[in-house]
Amino acid sequence: MFKILFSLKILGCIVCLITGVSSPVIANAPRPQAPVVGLDSPSRSQIKSSQEFIVSIKVRSAVTAYSAEGSFFGTGCVIDKKNGLLLTNAHVTGVDNVAASYEVTLHNGKEIKAQLFYFDPWHDFAFLKVDPADLHDVHSEMQPSFDTVASGEPVYIIGKNENKHFSVQTGTIANYYESSGTLPNQVFRISLNAQGGASGSPVFNNAGKVIGLVHASNTLTSALALPIAYAYDALAYFQQNKKPARSSTGIVVEYLSLDDAVRFYSFPSKMAEEYLKKFPDSFNRILIVQSVLVGTPAEKFIQVGDVIISINGVEVGPDLYKMDKVINEAILKTPDKPIELKIIRIGEEKMIQVAAYDLSSRKINKLVSFGGAIFYEADDTIIYRTGVIGHRVFITNIRAGSSFFEKMPVLPSTTSALVAISNINGKQIQTLDDIVAIIPTLIKQQDFHMVFHNYGVDFGFNNSPVFSQGPRIQHISYNRSDGLPEIYKFNDKTHEWAVDPILEN
Repeated sequence: MFKILFSLKILGCIVCLITGVSSPVIANAPRPQAPVVGLDSPSRSQIKSSQEFIVSIKVRSAVTAYSAEGSFFGTGCVIDKKNGLLLTNAHVTGVDNVAASYEVTLHNGKEIKAQLFYFDPWHDFAFLKVDPADLHDVHSEMQPSFDTVASGEPVYIIGKNENKHFSVQTGTIANYYESSGTLPNQVFRISLNAQGGASGSPVFNNAGKVIGLVHASNTLTSALALPIAYAYDALAYFQQNKKPARSSTGIVVEYLSLDDAVRFYSFPSKMAEEYLKKFPDSFNRILIVQSVLVGTPAEKFIQVGDVIISINGVEVGPDLYKMDKVINEAILKTPDKPIELKIIRIGEEKMIQVAAYDLSSRKINKLVSFGGAIFYEADDTIIYRTGVIGHRVFITNIRAGSSFFEKMPVLPSTTSALVAISNINGKQIQTLDDIVAIIPTLIKQQDFHMVFHNYGVDFGFNNSPVFSQGPRIQHISYNRSDGLPEIYKFNDKTHEWAVDPILEN
């Protein structure tokens, strides 16, 4: 299964997911330039040894915030056999799934159960956990390579390509420095077939070492993969019984060609020449601020169009992974010290200090079910998509025939919405606790009104798209057949979603 991003377009809008860098502990070794070597095809013995730690994953999702509901599939691999940890994409796990089940098929066809262990707040990787005893027939685990890969380097993947177990595809690295995802993942592009189900497939180099994790594809001829260092940085924390340190300033970056930087953003030509000498493998690309998340520390100091030169004195070049790595390590070492960024703003060099915040504190780990719909507080992904200020409460996944059905504007051909609740019956709604507190009263009186802002798309006269985000009002009649309201909360220690009733018996 591949990541599907919210895309608000004139002709329609489709909802589904995505989408880190963890403060590195393992992947700190230098990453020398890897030589380009020939590879006809992986040998039979090489494929057999690689297949042993590959798994197929089937997910059944019942309750989510903005991820897809239903049944879907993907690929994973054994990354830590001793502790029963499997690596896959966050979008394969569903990220914010509640009441989701994970069925894992091993290389020998054996089927075992798994549970969600961890997903990154920004980037598209996650861990599932299984009983280590269920992996007794798996005699090896993936071996990583942190060497920088080069364009033209041969690679292969093994995964559930086109929903077929353990499909083998071969190809080459097309470009190492690209970015993909609602919030930026550094990815490298590979030329091969990675259709339906290949998400989460490990990318192998000529030596049979894993260099990446297939992240996305929408063609028969190319795919995008995350550098494997992302996952091993997080794994190192778990192997020390710690929680991954994940921080950000709120900057969302993308790649820009140096020629465009000079032409459109007044980037100094001489500096561009020096940059290419320092980073000859950059493919003529540099990092530019594409957006700044509302309400984050960077909002007051960073501007869109700023070109990133260094972080805390470290020149990051085109390496987005390195940029995140420096930030995470700095905050881990001195939590209260701001990050220092050297940027070029309209041709002028500036040094700017920006505080960072804990990404883990902004993950969706709580949902409320009420009236046949799901309520949740916005995370960074939703804040980026909507520009909403603060952790506003959103309503989504409105079941057909429920109390909120045909009352809230949903995205076309879905049950999902980008609707933020402002107040109910005149009472301001800022958090899920506000929703929980007012639910007993709403159930008792049954009829109520709700003020909201729609950050999605609606269709008005002549089926024309409407993107108005002003306040709107709607009256709701609660239907008792929608079931009892409940709170779903993820426990980081047990790695399970607890379900508690809102109403007392």
